[in-house]
Amino acid sequence: MSSINESGKSVLVQTELSEFRTTIPTVVTDGGHRIEDARTQRALTEEMDVWLSQEGGIYGVQKGASGSTYEVDVVSEMCSCPDWQTGEPDGGCKHLRRVDMEIRAGRVPRPDGRLTESAAVIEMPVEERDGDVGL
Repeated sequence: MSSINESGKSVLVQTELSEFRTTIPTVVTDGGHRIEDARTQRALTEEMDVWLSQEGGIYGVQKGASGSTYEVDVVSEMCSCPDWQTGEPDGGCKHLRRVDMEIRAGRVPRPDGRLTESAAVIEMPVEERDGDVGL
């Protein structure tokens, strides 16, 4: 916002920051995790390795910084981490959220062991692409 000062020059006037705030849809995925939630932010930003350790929905999650490994059951919506064990937070702990995000993104198999449609792309070896299949 601008205003005219005593000497007739236009100057910028600082206004309340809230005037410039806009509500933005915050759903990250179909999973409904809200980005302003601290656990969702940590699930998105912290270094974690995720793998399907057992068909039926049991995943392993290893945190990069600490090296701690937790077992996540996406079917029962449980985790072996202290956050889950002490409070069972709404929406799940950051590990449960991260596994959900990785499944939806197709980076790890679904609980049935199959990849999502978008991830089921097989890269053809160079020899086969060039027409020489080497039989």
